Amino acid sequence: MSIYDYREACTAGAVPEAQANELIISVVRFIDLCSVEQIRLVPDKFISVCKRLHEQVMKLGAPMRAVGPLLTAIRKIQTSPEHLTPLHPDFLQVCLSAKCYKVGYGVLEDDICEVEQPRDFFLYCYYGGMICIGQKRYAKALELFHNVVTAPMSTMNAIAVEAYKKYILVSLIHLHQFSTSFPKYTSSVAQRNLKNFSQPYIELANSYSTGNISELKAFVEANQEKFENVSSLVYFKLTNCSL
Repeated sequence: MSIYDYREACTAGAVPEAQANELIISVVRFIDLCSVEQIRLVPDKFISVCKRLHEQVMKLGAPMRAVGPLLTAIRKIQTSPEHLTPLHPDFLQVCLSAKCYKVGYGVLEDDICEVEQPRDFFLYCYYGGMICIGQKRYAKALELFHNVVTAPMSTMNAIAVEAYKKYILVSLIHLHQFSTSFPKYTSSVAQRNLKNFSQPYIELANSYSTGNISELKAFVEANQEKFENVSSLVYFKLTNCSL
């Protein structure tokens, strides 16, 4: 089957759950066997097939099934190790969901210089930062979240807001402090809006800075619904580290 046949099959609409498993097996086999020369002639079609794989494994709650295949796809479609592909965010998301932090971290060691779409870069840094938290690589996590927060942007986006929240938390864990000041090269949009969208996290940092663990725990518990996406590891680190 050619890449055109796979693309047609993969974009034909909703796939019944009973057929999703067959589709996943078929696409995984195609990724493994396809010719690098062929897919680089039609990269958009290859990427759409791989994104369909990502969509199906996430829908089935089986992200582990796409970890290896998406890594293979990235290496086949990449023109160089510095090239950020549209598949990087999908790969990091399945690694994060499957808790394959070590595999995901391996890709983060590449020095990315070539970016096609800003959104891909934002997601790459955000999911990458979350993987670094899982690996307890807090300095690298700070670097990636910082890249999102300070990246050029003309309008505020949800990825930057979530990255800023995580940047606050990891700063407290790794540096035991947080500054609300932005670097001068941060966009005016981010400087004007990020704090407003992250007020509970700013308040958390202020509570942390008092040095009173009991008050910090009480604050987190009283505002638990605002921190529902904070992992148990981050919560444990915040409330059990020495200030």
